[in-house]
Parts: sequence; structure tokens; C-alpha cells
Amino acid sequence: MTESAIAPPAASVPVTQVIDGCEFRGVSLHVFLFTLLTLVFDGFDIQAVGFVAPALLGEWGITRAELSPVLAAALVGMAAGAMFIGRLGDSWGRRTALIVSMMVVAAGALLSAYARTPGELALFRFITGLGLGGSLPNATSLMVEFAPLVVRNLLVTSTIVGVPIGGMVGAEVAAHLLPTFGWRSVFMAGALLPLLLALAMWLWMPESPRYLARHAKRSGELAQLLNRLSHTDRYHAHDTFVIAEQALDKRREGLGALFAPGYRADTLLLWMSFLASIFGVYALFNWLPTVLSGVGLPMPIALRCALVVNLGGVLGAFVMASGMNRIGSRKVLLAFSVMGALLAITLATFQRALFDPSDLTALLIIMAGIGAAILGVQTGLYSVSAHAYPTSARATGVGAALGVGRLGGILSAFAGALVSTPGGGVAPFFGGIAAVVVVMAVSIGTFGRHIPPVPRQARHSERARAGVS
Repeated sequence: MTESAIAPPAASVPVTQVIDGCEFRGVSLHVFLFTLLTLVFDGFDIQAVGFVAPALLGEWGITRAELSPVLAAALVGMAAGAMFIGRLGDSWGRRTALIVSMMVVAAGALLSAYARTPGELALFRFITGLGLGGSLPNATSLMVEFAPLVVRNLLVTSTIVGVPIGGMVGAEVAAHLLPTFGWRSVFMAGALLPLLLALAMWLWMPESPRYLARHAKRSGELAQLLNRLSHTDRYHAHDTFVIAEQALDKRREGLGALFAPGYRADTLLLWMSFLASIFGVYALFNWLPTVLSGVGLPMPIALRCALVVNLGGVLGAFVMASGMNRIGSRKVLLAFSVMGALLAITLATFQRALFDPSDLTALLIIMAGIGAAILGVQTGLYSVSAHAYPTSARATGVGAALGVGRLGGILSAFAGALVSTPGGGVAPFFGGIAAVVVVMAVSIGTFGRHIPPVPRQARHSERARAGVS
């Protein structure tokens, strides 16, 4: 008897509903771990130059100004990678694009270990940035397309916070490697880890089910994946797999798809939101210790404030994810933006009262709050950008928003230098951040395709099916 004679009748399978009804374990948990590790290793490589900068200055006999192009090169590469390698996920698949991104990161880091001049290192850091820029939009898209609805925002947020976690891990690794093996060993580690991860993803990580649903020739692969996710054998290669979402005009490809009718305004508003958000984030990351030490705070205290900003950002990211589930992304993003603007204005206005080294309680609380607000909005925007576009343009949309946003990070490096002059106080710095956050709030408030709240009844029923207490 032939296989066709015993096969059950073909069925129409709503892929998204199947995923939303699955428990978060097994395959989906493995995919989460792969995407988390991707961004942890990204965080390591993003900050690698910062870890080795003092050693570079000493060995090469260069000034900080001469090292600036090296610091900026990775950001430029990340902007280009997000725009171009990021979109490969929509044509090649998320899995393939992530593997390629990790291999590019590994190649750039390995070349960096053998750099002989600042110019060579800047070039190799640009290559590393290409891979870093391509990995984040595809990791975000992959997690969005695997995660059940009830835990989707939480999982995307948990993935994104892998970047600061990677920075902390990298700092610890560098502290052990630098004294014994020198600065080149840090880049060696930054090459080995992504290379091993790329190999593991090639062997064990599946492709996105929503991506597979767009390619009829891969229906057998999709059927097997859905059976693994649902722990059943009900799906078959001859089924019709559908995803319920609006399709973009097939005549538009790549970046042009983001400007299709009905998407143009939201694309521009999303780009403005990312530009302002990443400007604020990198201004804090790159200039906060310098600004605080410039008004008389000892460097250990300035660094503690920077640490508190990061910790506040991690906490804010998870509060943001929970809030989006309950009240939708528009309200919670606006609330965080307003809080960030008010706290920045407070820091700009009350310098004498807040920046007294003898009592830093209020300052540390405000620093945690501004980190929660600005970094929390940043992580929330990743979920919003992935939600805003259909499967056919999701990685392209997220990558383009990130690419434009990276320009904000580059601009903040120069703007921060202008407003952090010795004796200038904190008002220009935090006043500038407040202004940027206001622009971000207006863009977010005007944006149309926000994530709606999950109905309460659905949250409880889907939470039970997903195995979340």
C-alpha cells in the first residue's frame, strides 16, 4: 500500500495558532538558548575594544583621539550589517542568516587579534560590526516567530538583555586573560565563542516555522517541526500551512517593502524612535562616567552610577515586557519615555543637590530610574519593530530600524564630546538627553502598529498551555 493511500486528508494548518498553543519547552526552549547565546557573545565582541583600550594605548603609543576611529568602526559596521546582512533573514531564512552573522563576527574578531596598526584594527572591527549588526534583527525575528504569544514579549526581552550580560562576562574574561596573555587573547576568545555557536546552530537549530510556511517546497520540514513543537504527529507534508497576517506587495522587495502603502509612515516613525533611543543609550554608555567625574565625583562613584544605569535597564526591560502584555506597547512605552525625560530634566536642574559625594542615595535612585526608562524603551522597541511587519519583511524591517538607530549611536559619540567639556556641568548633557527622549516619545506616540494588550482571559489560558505559572 502506497504512502498516499494511507495518508490522512490534507488540512489547512494555521501556523501561528499552533505555535501559540504549544508549551514553551523542548524545541522552542532550545531556540531561545541559541538566540540568547548569540546576543551574549555579541555583547562580548561589542565591548571588546573597550576592555583592551588601555593596553592598546600603551603598546602602540597612541592617544585616545587616535583610537576614536577604532571605537566608531564597529558601530558603523553594525549599522551596515543591520541594514544589509539583517535582511538576508527574509530571503535565506533566520537560521542561515544567524549562522552567517556569527561566522562574520568570528572572522572579524580573529583578524582583530592580528592587527598591527589602528587603521587595520578599525577595518577589522568594521567587519566584526557587520556580523553583529546582522545577528540582532534575525535573532529577534526568530524568537518572535517561535515563542507562544503569552511569553513572546518576555522572551524577546530576555534575549535582548544578553548584550549587557555579554559585556559583564567579557569584562570578567578580559580581567583574567589580559595580565597573562595580552590584549590579542581577548579577541581570540571573541572569535572562538561565536564560531562554536555557529557550528552548534548549524547542527541543532531549526528554521523559523513562519519562514518555512512561506515556502511550499519545505512543507515536509515544517510539518516535522510543528509535530516536535506540539508533541504530536498530526501534521503532514501535504497539509496547507497558512499564516494569518497581511502580506506586502510582492512587487516590492527589500527596503522598498517597508514603504509599501500603509507602512511608509510607521517605518519612518519607527526609524526616528530607534534613532533617538539608541542616541540616548550610547550617550549614557559612552559619556556618563566622564560627565560625572567632570563635576567632582570620584571615578569609582561615577562607574558605580554607570553600573546602576545598566542594572536599572535590565529591570526596566522585564517590567516593560510585562506591561506590554497587560496594557499594550503604546501606553507603556510612552510612560517610560515620559519618566526618562522627567528624570533627565531633574538631573540637569538640581546639580548642586544631587551630585554631593557625601549623600548619593537620591542620585543612584534616579540613575536606576533613567536606565530603566531609556534602556527599557530600547528593548521594547525591538518587540514593536518585529510586530510591525509581516513575516516576509520582518528581519528587513528590524534590521533597517537598527541600522538607522546605529547612526544615533555614532552621532552621540560626537555630540557627547561637545557637551561634556570640563567645567560645563551636567545640565547640557542631561538636558540634551531629555530633548532626545521627548523626540522619541512623540515618535512612539504617533506610531500606529503597536502591540495590543493580550486579553486577560487569553493570558490565563495560554499561560497554562505554555507551562508558565
